[in-house]
Amino acid sequence: MPGRIVAANSAQVDVVSGATYTSKGIIEAVENALAQGMKAAAEPAPALDVADGTYTGVGTGFDGAIKVEVTVSGGKITAVNVLSHSDTPGISDPAVKDMPGRIVAANSAQVDVVSGATYTSKGIIEAVENAVSQAVEVAASPKFDIRVTDGTYRSAGNGFGGNVVVEVTVSDGTITDIKVVEHTETPDRGGKAIPELIPAMIEAQGPVDAYSGATRTSEALFAAVATAVSGEEGR
Repeated sequence: MPGRIVAANSAQVDVVSGATYTSKGIIEAVENALAQGMKAAAEPAPALDVADGTYTGVGTGFDGAIKVEVTVSGGKITAVNVLSHSDTPGISDPAVKDMPGRIVAANSAQVDVVSGATYTSKGIIEAVENAVSQAVEVAASPKFDIRVTDGTYRSAGNGFGGNVVVEVTVSDGTITDIKVVEHTETPDRGGKAIPELIPAMIEAQGPVDAYSGATRTSEALFAAVATAVSGEEGR
């Protein structure tokens, strides 16, 4: 059947005598494959509205967690790497080998599973979706509007107990350090929030979720940093 289909450049060929059902199954499979190719050609994968970067995600395979690393660049999934899994070697290998390529080609985790490795395939799909969902959250998060040149800038925000004074260091247009040089926030709330929020803000280059129980302190810190990098305060 493969030779007949190649020679005719079409799946509409005669079946093999004595193997009618198998022949028809091959014809149906080829037509299904061609239909997918036609759809892909007619409908180019849309760009993802996510931030460029590399993200990790976890899904559930047949025997446990599957961890993947997904690289996004220019709104496209450019690489998918399976970092770890505990599914049965041999059975899971085709999915580990083929699923990343399918996902990159489609720019989506919504692809067909690999026959014979369904659970591993679905675990990889789930892990990629988990990773991309993190990218979407990052893309949706507001960034600080950095309008100052490289240097260290001081500003303040109004917290729960008074001003929260910060010094923000900018290098190559990026916030590289935030120091709270003065505050009168309560030690059990604001005092705990500040060291937790600072590294998260530097990583996000913008505001993050407010620290539970210290919303005023969180908002004061966000406002102080935003003002410092906007150039509205003195250097």
